[in-house]
Amino acid sequence: MPSRRDFLLGVGGVAGSVPLANTTTASAAATTAPTRTWTRTYAPATAVTNEGRALVRDIVPMTNGVALVGLAGGSDHYHGWIGRVDAAGRSRWHFLDETGQSTLLAGTPSRDDADGIVAAGGTNLTASHLAPRHADPYALRVGADGDVSWTHTYQPSAADGRATAIANVTDGYVVSGNETVGNDERLWAAHLDSHGTRSWTWHSERAGSVNAITSVPGGVIIAGSTGPVGADSPAPSGRQEVAWIGKLTNSGSLTWQWHVDHNAGERIEDLAPAPNGGVVAVGRRGFSADDRGVGWLVALDSDGQKSWEQTYPQDGWNWHHGIASVDTGYVLVGTRAAEPDTDADARGAWLLRVDAEGQVVWEHQAEPGTGGFAVQPLEDGGLLVGGAASTDGHAGEVAWLAKVGGDPTSGTTAEDVLSLPTLPDWTTPLVAGTVIGALGARAVASWRQS
Repeated sequence: MPSRRDFLLGVGGVAGSVPLANTTTASAAATTAPTRTWTRTYAPATAVTNEGRALVRDIVPMTNGVALVGLAGGSDHYHGWIGRVDAAGRSRWHFLDETGQSTLLAGTPSRDDADGIVAAGGTNLTASHLAPRHADPYALRVGADGDVSWTHTYQPSAADGRATAIANVTDGYVVSGNETVGNDERLWAAHLDSHGTRSWTWHSERAGSVNAITSVPGGVIIAGSTGPVGADSPAPSGRQEVAWIGKLTNSGSLTWQWHVDHNAGERIEDLAPAPNGGVVAVGRRGFSADDRGVGWLVALDSDGQKSWEQTYPQDGWNWHHGIASVDTGYVLVGTRAAEPDTDADARGAWLLRVDAEGQVVWEHQAEPGTGGFAVQPLEDGGLLVGGAASTDGHAGEVAWLAKVGGDPTSGTTAEDVLSLPTLPDWTTPLVAGTVIGALGARAVASWRQS
């Protein structure tokens, strides 16, 4: 085990201890946008000089606080990490994967312990397109104290694969992502029991990747994008990329599927359950068109039929990444430039509160230099927003967590400095802006806060 050293922690505004939960909130339903309550950043000491990156990709509720699921590392070595923080964002422990190229992209509470976390991603990744492809879907369980109790690799029938989403179901978990068949990525999902052992696997003939999953009565709904087999797309800028949503039963059978193609690039990024067994999906339409696309929300009923949809055009660049259910509606999280034609440094994390039919109620723009990937409602009416931030003290990006609205957290001040475990010496430099969509995770080392 590497020696313990300090992480650096940047702290902004503060102040009241509240429990966290997957519940709806009064403040989230308000008609005016909330203000920022506090913000924190988390970065390894090596990131100060080596342009490293740390990033929150998911927020998992716990009894007192949350777990942050994401990645840390450099341009050719990423490593999955999980950090437990209290209701004020103060670190309790951090777990870091030390072996190989890997990341963690999604997490869910453990079925056997409310304070345990099961996270999913990929491992055996390669930073070079010239290296042989051998990435594996991967999942692990970390307990309430930060110790790893099990890890599993789920090599699909192909030579390459990743898990990008995970959901809690009545008898375990379902992970989803993609596997590579020939030269094509294909939709992929697998059921895991409470110990992480795979019991069934779903393979698809469709080229594409699953980005999101949510539990519904009778199974799960998965979503992402597809494209023609053998084509260059799906690709981030491909006009042939088609938004896709499907339902899998508890035994892994596909009961319905829905897709839409506007011939300009469409993708689903995240899902939230809707009333009566349906789902609401957030994504992007027309991102390969000249107008750079628009934010998009679409609702399907329990049979996969479209109930309604809304788009959210903006003058400047913007992209939605996540969605959470709140009282009588939803909160969308992403990143945008508040003004047209501004550069990437002027972009900031962005919350959009909508009602049950997708009509805008309010929006909240975070400070420039931040990016939003995950949102978690709180019992006190606030929202946690997680992602990445650029700071004056770091050449790369640091993991970022902010609370918007709700009660302040007592007993903290803007001068708080917390001690977090450091990344090891093998962390390598990161070229800022490197795309991380293909990253995943393996876990072998855990540090607790001194």
